Amino acid sequence: QDQFTSSIKYGDHIYATVTSGSLSKDKSVLAPYLLKYDLKGNFISKHDLNIQGFVAPSIIGINEDKIYIDGYSYSYRYMTPMVGSFDIERETFEVLIDDINFRKHNKVNGRLITGDTLYLIVESDHIWEESSEPSNFYRLIKYDLLTKRKSVYEFPFDKSARQFIYKNL
Repeated sequence: QDQFTSSIKYGDHIYATVTSGSLSKDKSVLAPYLLKYDLKGNFISKHDLNIQGFVAPSIIGINEDKIYIDGYSYSYRYMTPMVGSFDIERETFEVLIDDINFRKHNKVNGRLITGDTLYLIVESDHIWEESSEPSNFYRLIKYDLLTKRKSVYEFPFDKSARQFIYKNL
């Protein structure tokens, strides 16, 4: 079943992200796409985003004729957040950040483009592991869209704060 996850207007077009089986050559496989429509809702084109196991695409925003999209990169044992950009003029997709691996389980909790900077709030946890460390860590990733420079800032935490401990019953 196809699942539309986000859309954005740019000029005289609407761009939408979708995870689709019906658009794929192999109808049994779900694949990520960026779809382009005119303002009347007429379909114009589809763009395959299936790079490095990219799944669950969602539009973050637009900057300088590029649509920034996040989702997850699926590997054999886990999924990790990934960010890419779709160049509207060239109709190409480029992976920008694919190494958000602070721990086994990472997810993007917040995302924003302001000016020429992309900000991501990433939560990393190990809720399925026995550990005496706090279960969740939060980091801010600041990505300069012009220089492609990435900075990571770790949020301070209080070790005495409440912790969620997950155990199989």
